Amino acid sequence: MQPLVVRSLTRDYRLVAEGEASLGPLAALECRPHLPDRDLPLVNVPVACESGFLAMTLPDGQRVKGDAHHIIESWNQFLNRDTGRSHPGTAFVPAGSVIGDGGRILLVTGSPGDRSTLMLDLLARGHRVEGDDHALVDWSSVTMRPRRLHAPADLASRMSHGAYLLEGAPRFSGWHRQVSFAVDPSLPGQPWTITTGPVARLVFVEPNFGGRSVMGRMSPDAALARLLALALMPESQVPIALAKLRGLAVSTPAHALSLGDLDGAYRHLSRLLSGDGNGRRGPVQ
Repeated sequence: MQPLVVRSLTRDYRLVAEGEASLGPLAALECRPHLPDRDLPLVNVPVACESGFLAMTLPDGQRVKGDAHHIIESWNQFLNRDTGRSHPGTAFVPAGSVIGDGGRILLVTGSPGDRSTLMLDLLARGHRVEGDDHALVDWSSVTMRPRRLHAPADLASRMSHGAYLLEGAPRFSGWHRQVSFAVDPSLPGQPWTITTGPVARLVFVEPNFGGRSVMGRMSPDAALARLLALALMPESQVPIALAKLRGLAVSTPAHALSLGDLDGAYRHLSRLLSGDGNGRRGPVQ
């Protein structure tokens, strides 16, 4: 069976099946975005079958064994640890990144479901999505950590225009055994690419259940408070990471999006993506 390549910002991890092990259940981990100007070393990670379970030794030495769900979750936890170790002085913020004529828009929220819904909607409408996981903050610039977009199995009922995104996408199970799909955010003629660059707008997303979507401006102080509440810190040089978060908040216009109806949210975001207007509706928070 062909190995699975899981690309991080520092290495290409190649999962290799040993003996009777099958990598099919782990296909959702595979991601190969183009990372310009990065020469990544290759690290082989053998995957074995032991007593009917998948087993591997993670690159940091931790041994894990279990079903595919457990292995995928363990791998994602390893990536969190690895990011914290390999990027001293750099905080990482839960966010999705989309790039338009108006520059890079960073959608920040602690609610992965809301963020994924927005990112999938933008991708289905033909926008360039860099990722939907964590953004590493380096003053006014960010780099998205590679990971496929996670889509629910009932995506077609939520947005009919996005049903095609599930075609050929590998499936995986969540904590409650709900089925999801791992979507590669490539577009026709435009391969998935992640670059380091400035942020044109910060958009902090909060749910507005059953209501319409409303967006207003945020003050730098309010934006910094939200970043500090959501960010994960590196293992070392935390004061530098905090200073970088402040630099991003002070230098970047910020907005608060109360997410209700999806079409309304897109109208607000499309103005920012096009570089038209400032997306202001209501007072500065």
